[in-house]
Amino acid sequence: MSVRYRHPWCLEETTTVSVTLTEYENRIVTDYEVRGSDGTLKTTARIVQMALDLKTKEGLLQCPPVLFEKTRR
Repeated sequence: MSVRYRHPWCLEETTTVSVTLTEYENRIVTDYEVRGSDGTLKTTARIVQMALDLKTKEGLLQCPPVLFEKTRR
């Protein structure tokens, strides 16, 4: 996970969070943006995850087919 705090903001401030699924073939990468009510970019983040076999808990070299099915809708 990486987070960049680009502009100060208060917890009382109204913000909008947008999430983009950037990559999902060999790993799952999601990018986040937090913007203030005036559109100012406050924070960005990126989370990288790896798919696991639910039975063995071993890492998979490719994401499971169900993920592809869900993202293509």
